[in-house]
Amino acid sequence: MFHTRTKHTHIQYYIILENVEGARIELTYPPTGDMTANSFTKAPPQSTLTKHNLGLGLIDQSIIVLEGTPDD
Repeated sequence: MFHTRTKHTHIQYYIILENVEGARIELTYPPTGDMTANSFTKAPPQSTLTKHNLGLGLIDQSIIVLEGTPDD
């Protein structure tokens, strides 16, 4: 079945394909641990979640420093 939105998907696919074959762009697959969107869909370990939150600007790096200092 043909839908009008399907046409746009095909056009985008072929534009990307032409650019990859012409060596104008290079597609790489990042490791799962480096995918920031995973922190919204999965329960990552605390260290990974902190890394992604820092990258998104959701938390300030100074908070990490304060959490790492022992209490007197």
